[in-house]
Amino acid sequence: MYPVICIVIDWTRISTRIPLSLHELLKQNGTAQDSLQLTDDMKLEIYHMKNLPKDVRLKFSSDIGFVADFLNEGGFESRRKQKIVHVEVLCKMMEVLTGDDRFTNKINSLLKIQEGGREEEVKLALQDKEARK
Repeated sequence: MYPVICIVIDWTRISTRIPLSLHELLKQNGTAQDSLQLTDDMKLEIYHMKNLPKDVRLKFSSDIGFVADFLNEGGFESRRKQKIVHVEVLCKMMEVLTGDDRFTNKINSLLKIQEGGREEEVKLALQDKEARK
């Protein structure tokens, strides 16, 4: 017996396309019925990142909190005291989720700012109007 935790992180606002059980997910991906009998059907826990309440988002202590706040509020105001650990990865993820390549275009300049110890300037540069147009 092996315990299984089934968590789905949804970055879209389209919750109806996400299956609510492990069997539904496996069927959707083409798993044969006889193979499904070998797997327990588990309820999937779905976290809709674009609809998280602020009190839940504040519990994130990693860079993912910046992404969740940006998607929900359009900025990082509640993360003023938190340091961005992985600027390059954060920028790439922001581009993927927003479709805006201006985040990745700023990676080199943001890394230089961060190396200079000016963390607050990194956050400001990431959320400025030019980065979000």
